[in-house]
Amino acid sequence: TTYLFLHGHLMHLLFNMLVLWMLGSEVEEKVFGSKGFLIYYMACGIGAGLFNFIFSYQSAVPIIGASGAIYGILVAYAVFFGNRMMILFPFPVMVRAKHLVLMIVGIELVSSVFYTSDGVAHLAHLGGMIVGYLYIRYKLNGPPGMFFRRWRYQRKFKIINGGRNQ
Repeated sequence: TTYLFLHGHLMHLLFNMLVLWMLGSEVEEKVFGSKGFLIYYMACGIGAGLFNFIFSYQSAVPIIGASGAIYGILVAYAVFFGNRMMILFPFPVMVRAKHLVLMIVGIELVSSVFYTSDGVAHLAHLGGMIVGYLYIRYKLNGPPGMFFRRWRYQRKFKIINGGRNQ
């Protein structure tokens, strides 16, 4: 898990910490709480590393950085605050958070197939997103056998100052 605390260069670190501050603080404060957020963050980060190891174990790309956990935070933000409008930087276009995250998923899927030697562990990003989504689904719906049923809003998360998709 030490790879979560290493970064390849300063911009990698700054971008991860910017997303953590901008989106993670709200997810922590309004959904998970401090302890729950730490558990979620670490689960996404460890899941990202395992996902990358399982699906690209022959890759020469080192796994460093918190990007897998950060992408998990993107998923949590999209699930709980998906209708919030965000600016699609650098374009002056507003999109809903859930649509932005879906675009990021698409970019990572394409990148994991066509850009395997660009020095970025795209499968780790996808792994963080998948683990984050499954974690949230499990917390909302219960055991894995219920994954394919409609979402039941049992409110196992304590959402303060508002509700779903604000």
